[in-house]
Amino acid sequence: MEPKKIRVLLVEDDRGDAFYVEEMFSQQKERPIEIIWMQTVASALGRLAQGDIDLILLDLSLPDSPGYKTFQSVHSYAPGVPIVVLTGLNDSETALRTVSEGAQDYVVKGDFDGRLLSRTISFAIERQKLLIKLKEAHTQINELAKLIPICCNCKKIRQDSGYWQAIESYITEQSGAMVSHGICPDCMRSLYPEVADEILGKLNGKKEK
Repeated sequence: MEPKKIRVLLVEDDRGDAFYVEEMFSQQKERPIEIIWMQTVASALGRLAQGDIDLILLDLSLPDSPGYKTFQSVHSYAPGVPIVVLTGLNDSETALRTVSEGAQDYVVKGDFDGRLLSRTISFAIERQKLLIKLKEAHTQINELAKLIPICCNCKKIRQDSGYWQAIESYITEQSGAMVSHGICPDCMRSLYPEVADEILGKLNGKKEK
């Protein structure tokens, strides 16, 4: 079975650099890679809106967006798509900043071959998948942390310390709301069957008046 083709969005305004990247990919045979070339941030965002992009290979200096702002625009638009930044020798500081803010990696123009670039892209995609799984797990843990352990009989709530607290005092402590007490009709009939109908009848009569 042939490996799935990786669809790479190359955002690069320099035709020579774009051709160089395409040549690098054509020389490696580890995994088929399809290049979709865009020259501006605006056109890149338009293509991202269509979906089916596995990775963004992003030059930071584009006609309609300079430097770090380029990364911000693309990353904020498609945070789930991994980004590998293309940078010049003098832009390593900016490239490192993008990595700290969410880019998966960066490569220096002219300092890579097809095999290195292909592996960088594959690793970036896998790291992004792992990151998404970790975020999903973190969300699930937060949701579980919101569950309140409550006794099915007395309705006391278990605190983190293991102490069981009356639900009334828990509500007051957590929200500041004061709790008034009453008894619902079902519990009235269950606890006081001999007088429930009479009491409930009187209460309903007062409500009708």
